[in-house]
Amino acid sequence: AAFDLLISLYAGFVSEHCTRYLRPGGWLLVNPSHGDVAMAATDSRFELAGIVRSRSGSYRASTDRLGEYLIPKRDVVSIDEIRRTGRGVAYTKSAYAYVFRRVE
Repeated sequence: AAFDLLISLYAGFVSEHCTRYLRPGGWLLVNPSHGDVAMAATDSRFELAGIVRSRSGSYRASTDRLGEYLIPKRDVVSIDEIRRTGRGVAYTKSAYAYVFRRVE
């Protein structure tokens, strides 16, 4: 619990395997490519703190309207299914990346 930031961009389940190294109050930056967003979203140790949008090579972080994100398009698959397939959940509104804060 000594690090302030974990980054999981196209890296797999970083949140599942490395959260113990992230201090409470620390940040997890993750994109949805391999299911790590879904893993973090269902982990009570994390809360969504922001999103990152991408457009034409520019990136912008935002904390606006976070309640519109992480709403599944279909029934949510189990954590075991996410692990087995290495695929995330399709959401009704997506972002390039998500910023979670470790709350416990």
